[in-house]
Amino acid sequence: MSAGRPTFEGEQTPMSQAPSPPPRPSVAFRRLVWACPLIVALGACLVENPNRVDGGGAGSETTGGAGSMGEAPTDSDSGSTRGGSTAGSETGEGDGATCGNGVVEPGETCDDGNLDDADGCDSDCRPTPAACGDGFPVPGERCHVLVEVPLPGPPTGFGAGDLDGDGDATLAVATPTLDRVVLVEIAEDPVTTQEVLLGTPATAVAIADVTVDGIPDLVAGGAAGVFVAPGDGQGIFDAPAMLDDGEVLHLVTADASPDGRRDILAVRSKGQPVEYFVTFYLAEGGMSFQPVNAFFQASLDADPRPVAALDATGDGLADLLAADPNGGGLGLWVAAGPAQFGASPDLVLDLGAAPVAITAHDADGDGAPDLAVGLAGASSVTVLRATGPGTFGLPVTVPLDAPVRALATGDLDGDGVEDLVAALEGGIVSLLRRTGPLAYEPFDSLDVEGPMAGVVAADLDGDGLADVAAARATGQTVRVLRSNP
Repeated sequence: MSAGRPTFEGEQTPMSQAPSPPPRPSVAFRRLVWACPLIVALGACLVENPNRVDGGGAGSETTGGAGSMGEAPTDSDSGSTRGGSTAGSETGEGDGATCGNGVVEPGETCDDGNLDDADGCDSDCRPTPAACGDGFPVPGERCHVLVEVPLPGPPTGFGAGDLDGDGDATLAVATPTLDRVVLVEIAEDPVTTQEVLLGTPATAVAIADVTVDGIPDLVAGGAAGVFVAPGDGQGIFDAPAMLDDGEVLHLVTADASPDGRRDILAVRSKGQPVEYFVTFYLAEGGMSFQPVNAFFQASLDADPRPVAALDATGDGLADLLAADPNGGGLGLWVAAGPAQFGASPDLVLDLGAAPVAITAHDADGDGAPDLAVGLAGASSVTVLRATGPGTFGLPVTVPLDAPVRALATGDLDGDGVEDLVAALEGGIVSLLRRTGPLAYEPFDSLDVEGPMAGVVAADLDGDGLADVAAARATGQTVRVLRSNP
């Protein structure tokens, strides 16, 4: 490798003179009275393994999540007794600590500047007990509602994006047998769907502003080629226009250059014998795109998937990750310019097996794109930490119950940390909560009960947490594990 190329390395207030009010029930008693109807109605924190759904119509919901949802340490865990506090009074645990002054003092666990209960920090300056559906996400709290939405045909691909600027993402599902893309609004009550006719089968779909007008568009790919349907900002689209022919095997959007525009990246196959093309369609504004084959040669003899684009060197250019054409490793091609790559990878990561899924993932919280990789036959996900421009540390293995089919990322629990989602062979989607740099624990799971069509993680209901959608390739529903903090 040439020099300079990437390398691999291993207040207290006066007492009122007014008569004292009658004793107030304890916080715990009042919370129990409030919560009982909810618990009876939903069973949200009592149901064991409620993620399995045996039926239901559009938008049918089942509450629950893996383990005991909403669990948090009780007051007995710390040897303390819960109870309400007189406004501005001392908490009794510490020298002069005043609950409600906005300062966390000795003896207080929290102080949000008021004496309200059920707002995350209660009137005794202790956290509101974790409860699913209370609107306050607690790290580690497992609160999800399972929503099952019927589709007009079997799904093959997913995308997500905020089509109308309302703060929640719309789920896009490719259903090739009916020549259309289904848009699902999970945040609506009830859940709504809209079908966008493409006039051609679509197997892959993405939502992004590729026409450079500030409005998200619909990008689709299928047997006939790559298509773009411009959006109007209200979830309505113009008729799709074809950018290129060839069967689309993989489709994503990425910024290939520092211009801030979302470009299109597609893997296509054509001809007999089959040739493979990795092509960037550089956005120039409107429906004008410049197609650039990712390699100096026009085509490849072998399927390069999985393929991902990320800025591995910090220069603002999208670099390319793909299967190494000369072996079973993962190749990194460093961009010399927008969509300009050499014939051979600048770095090959030998991970012991062929890659089947790749995603950029911030595994250590430093903001630099690290890698999460699924390997053929391995019941684990391999995480590689970026150690510098185009360099990665030694692989870290995160055990799973089955080999990986697809990967996605998102903040699943509201702690500001990007977590990992792994779709596994057999139909299980495993949600992995990141607990520290390159450290993960099982958080929840979703079962689609069959071969996986794909998975996506996005905030579909506008609560700030990532929801997870997946589907069985042979079914006609999509299952969404919706956050319920």
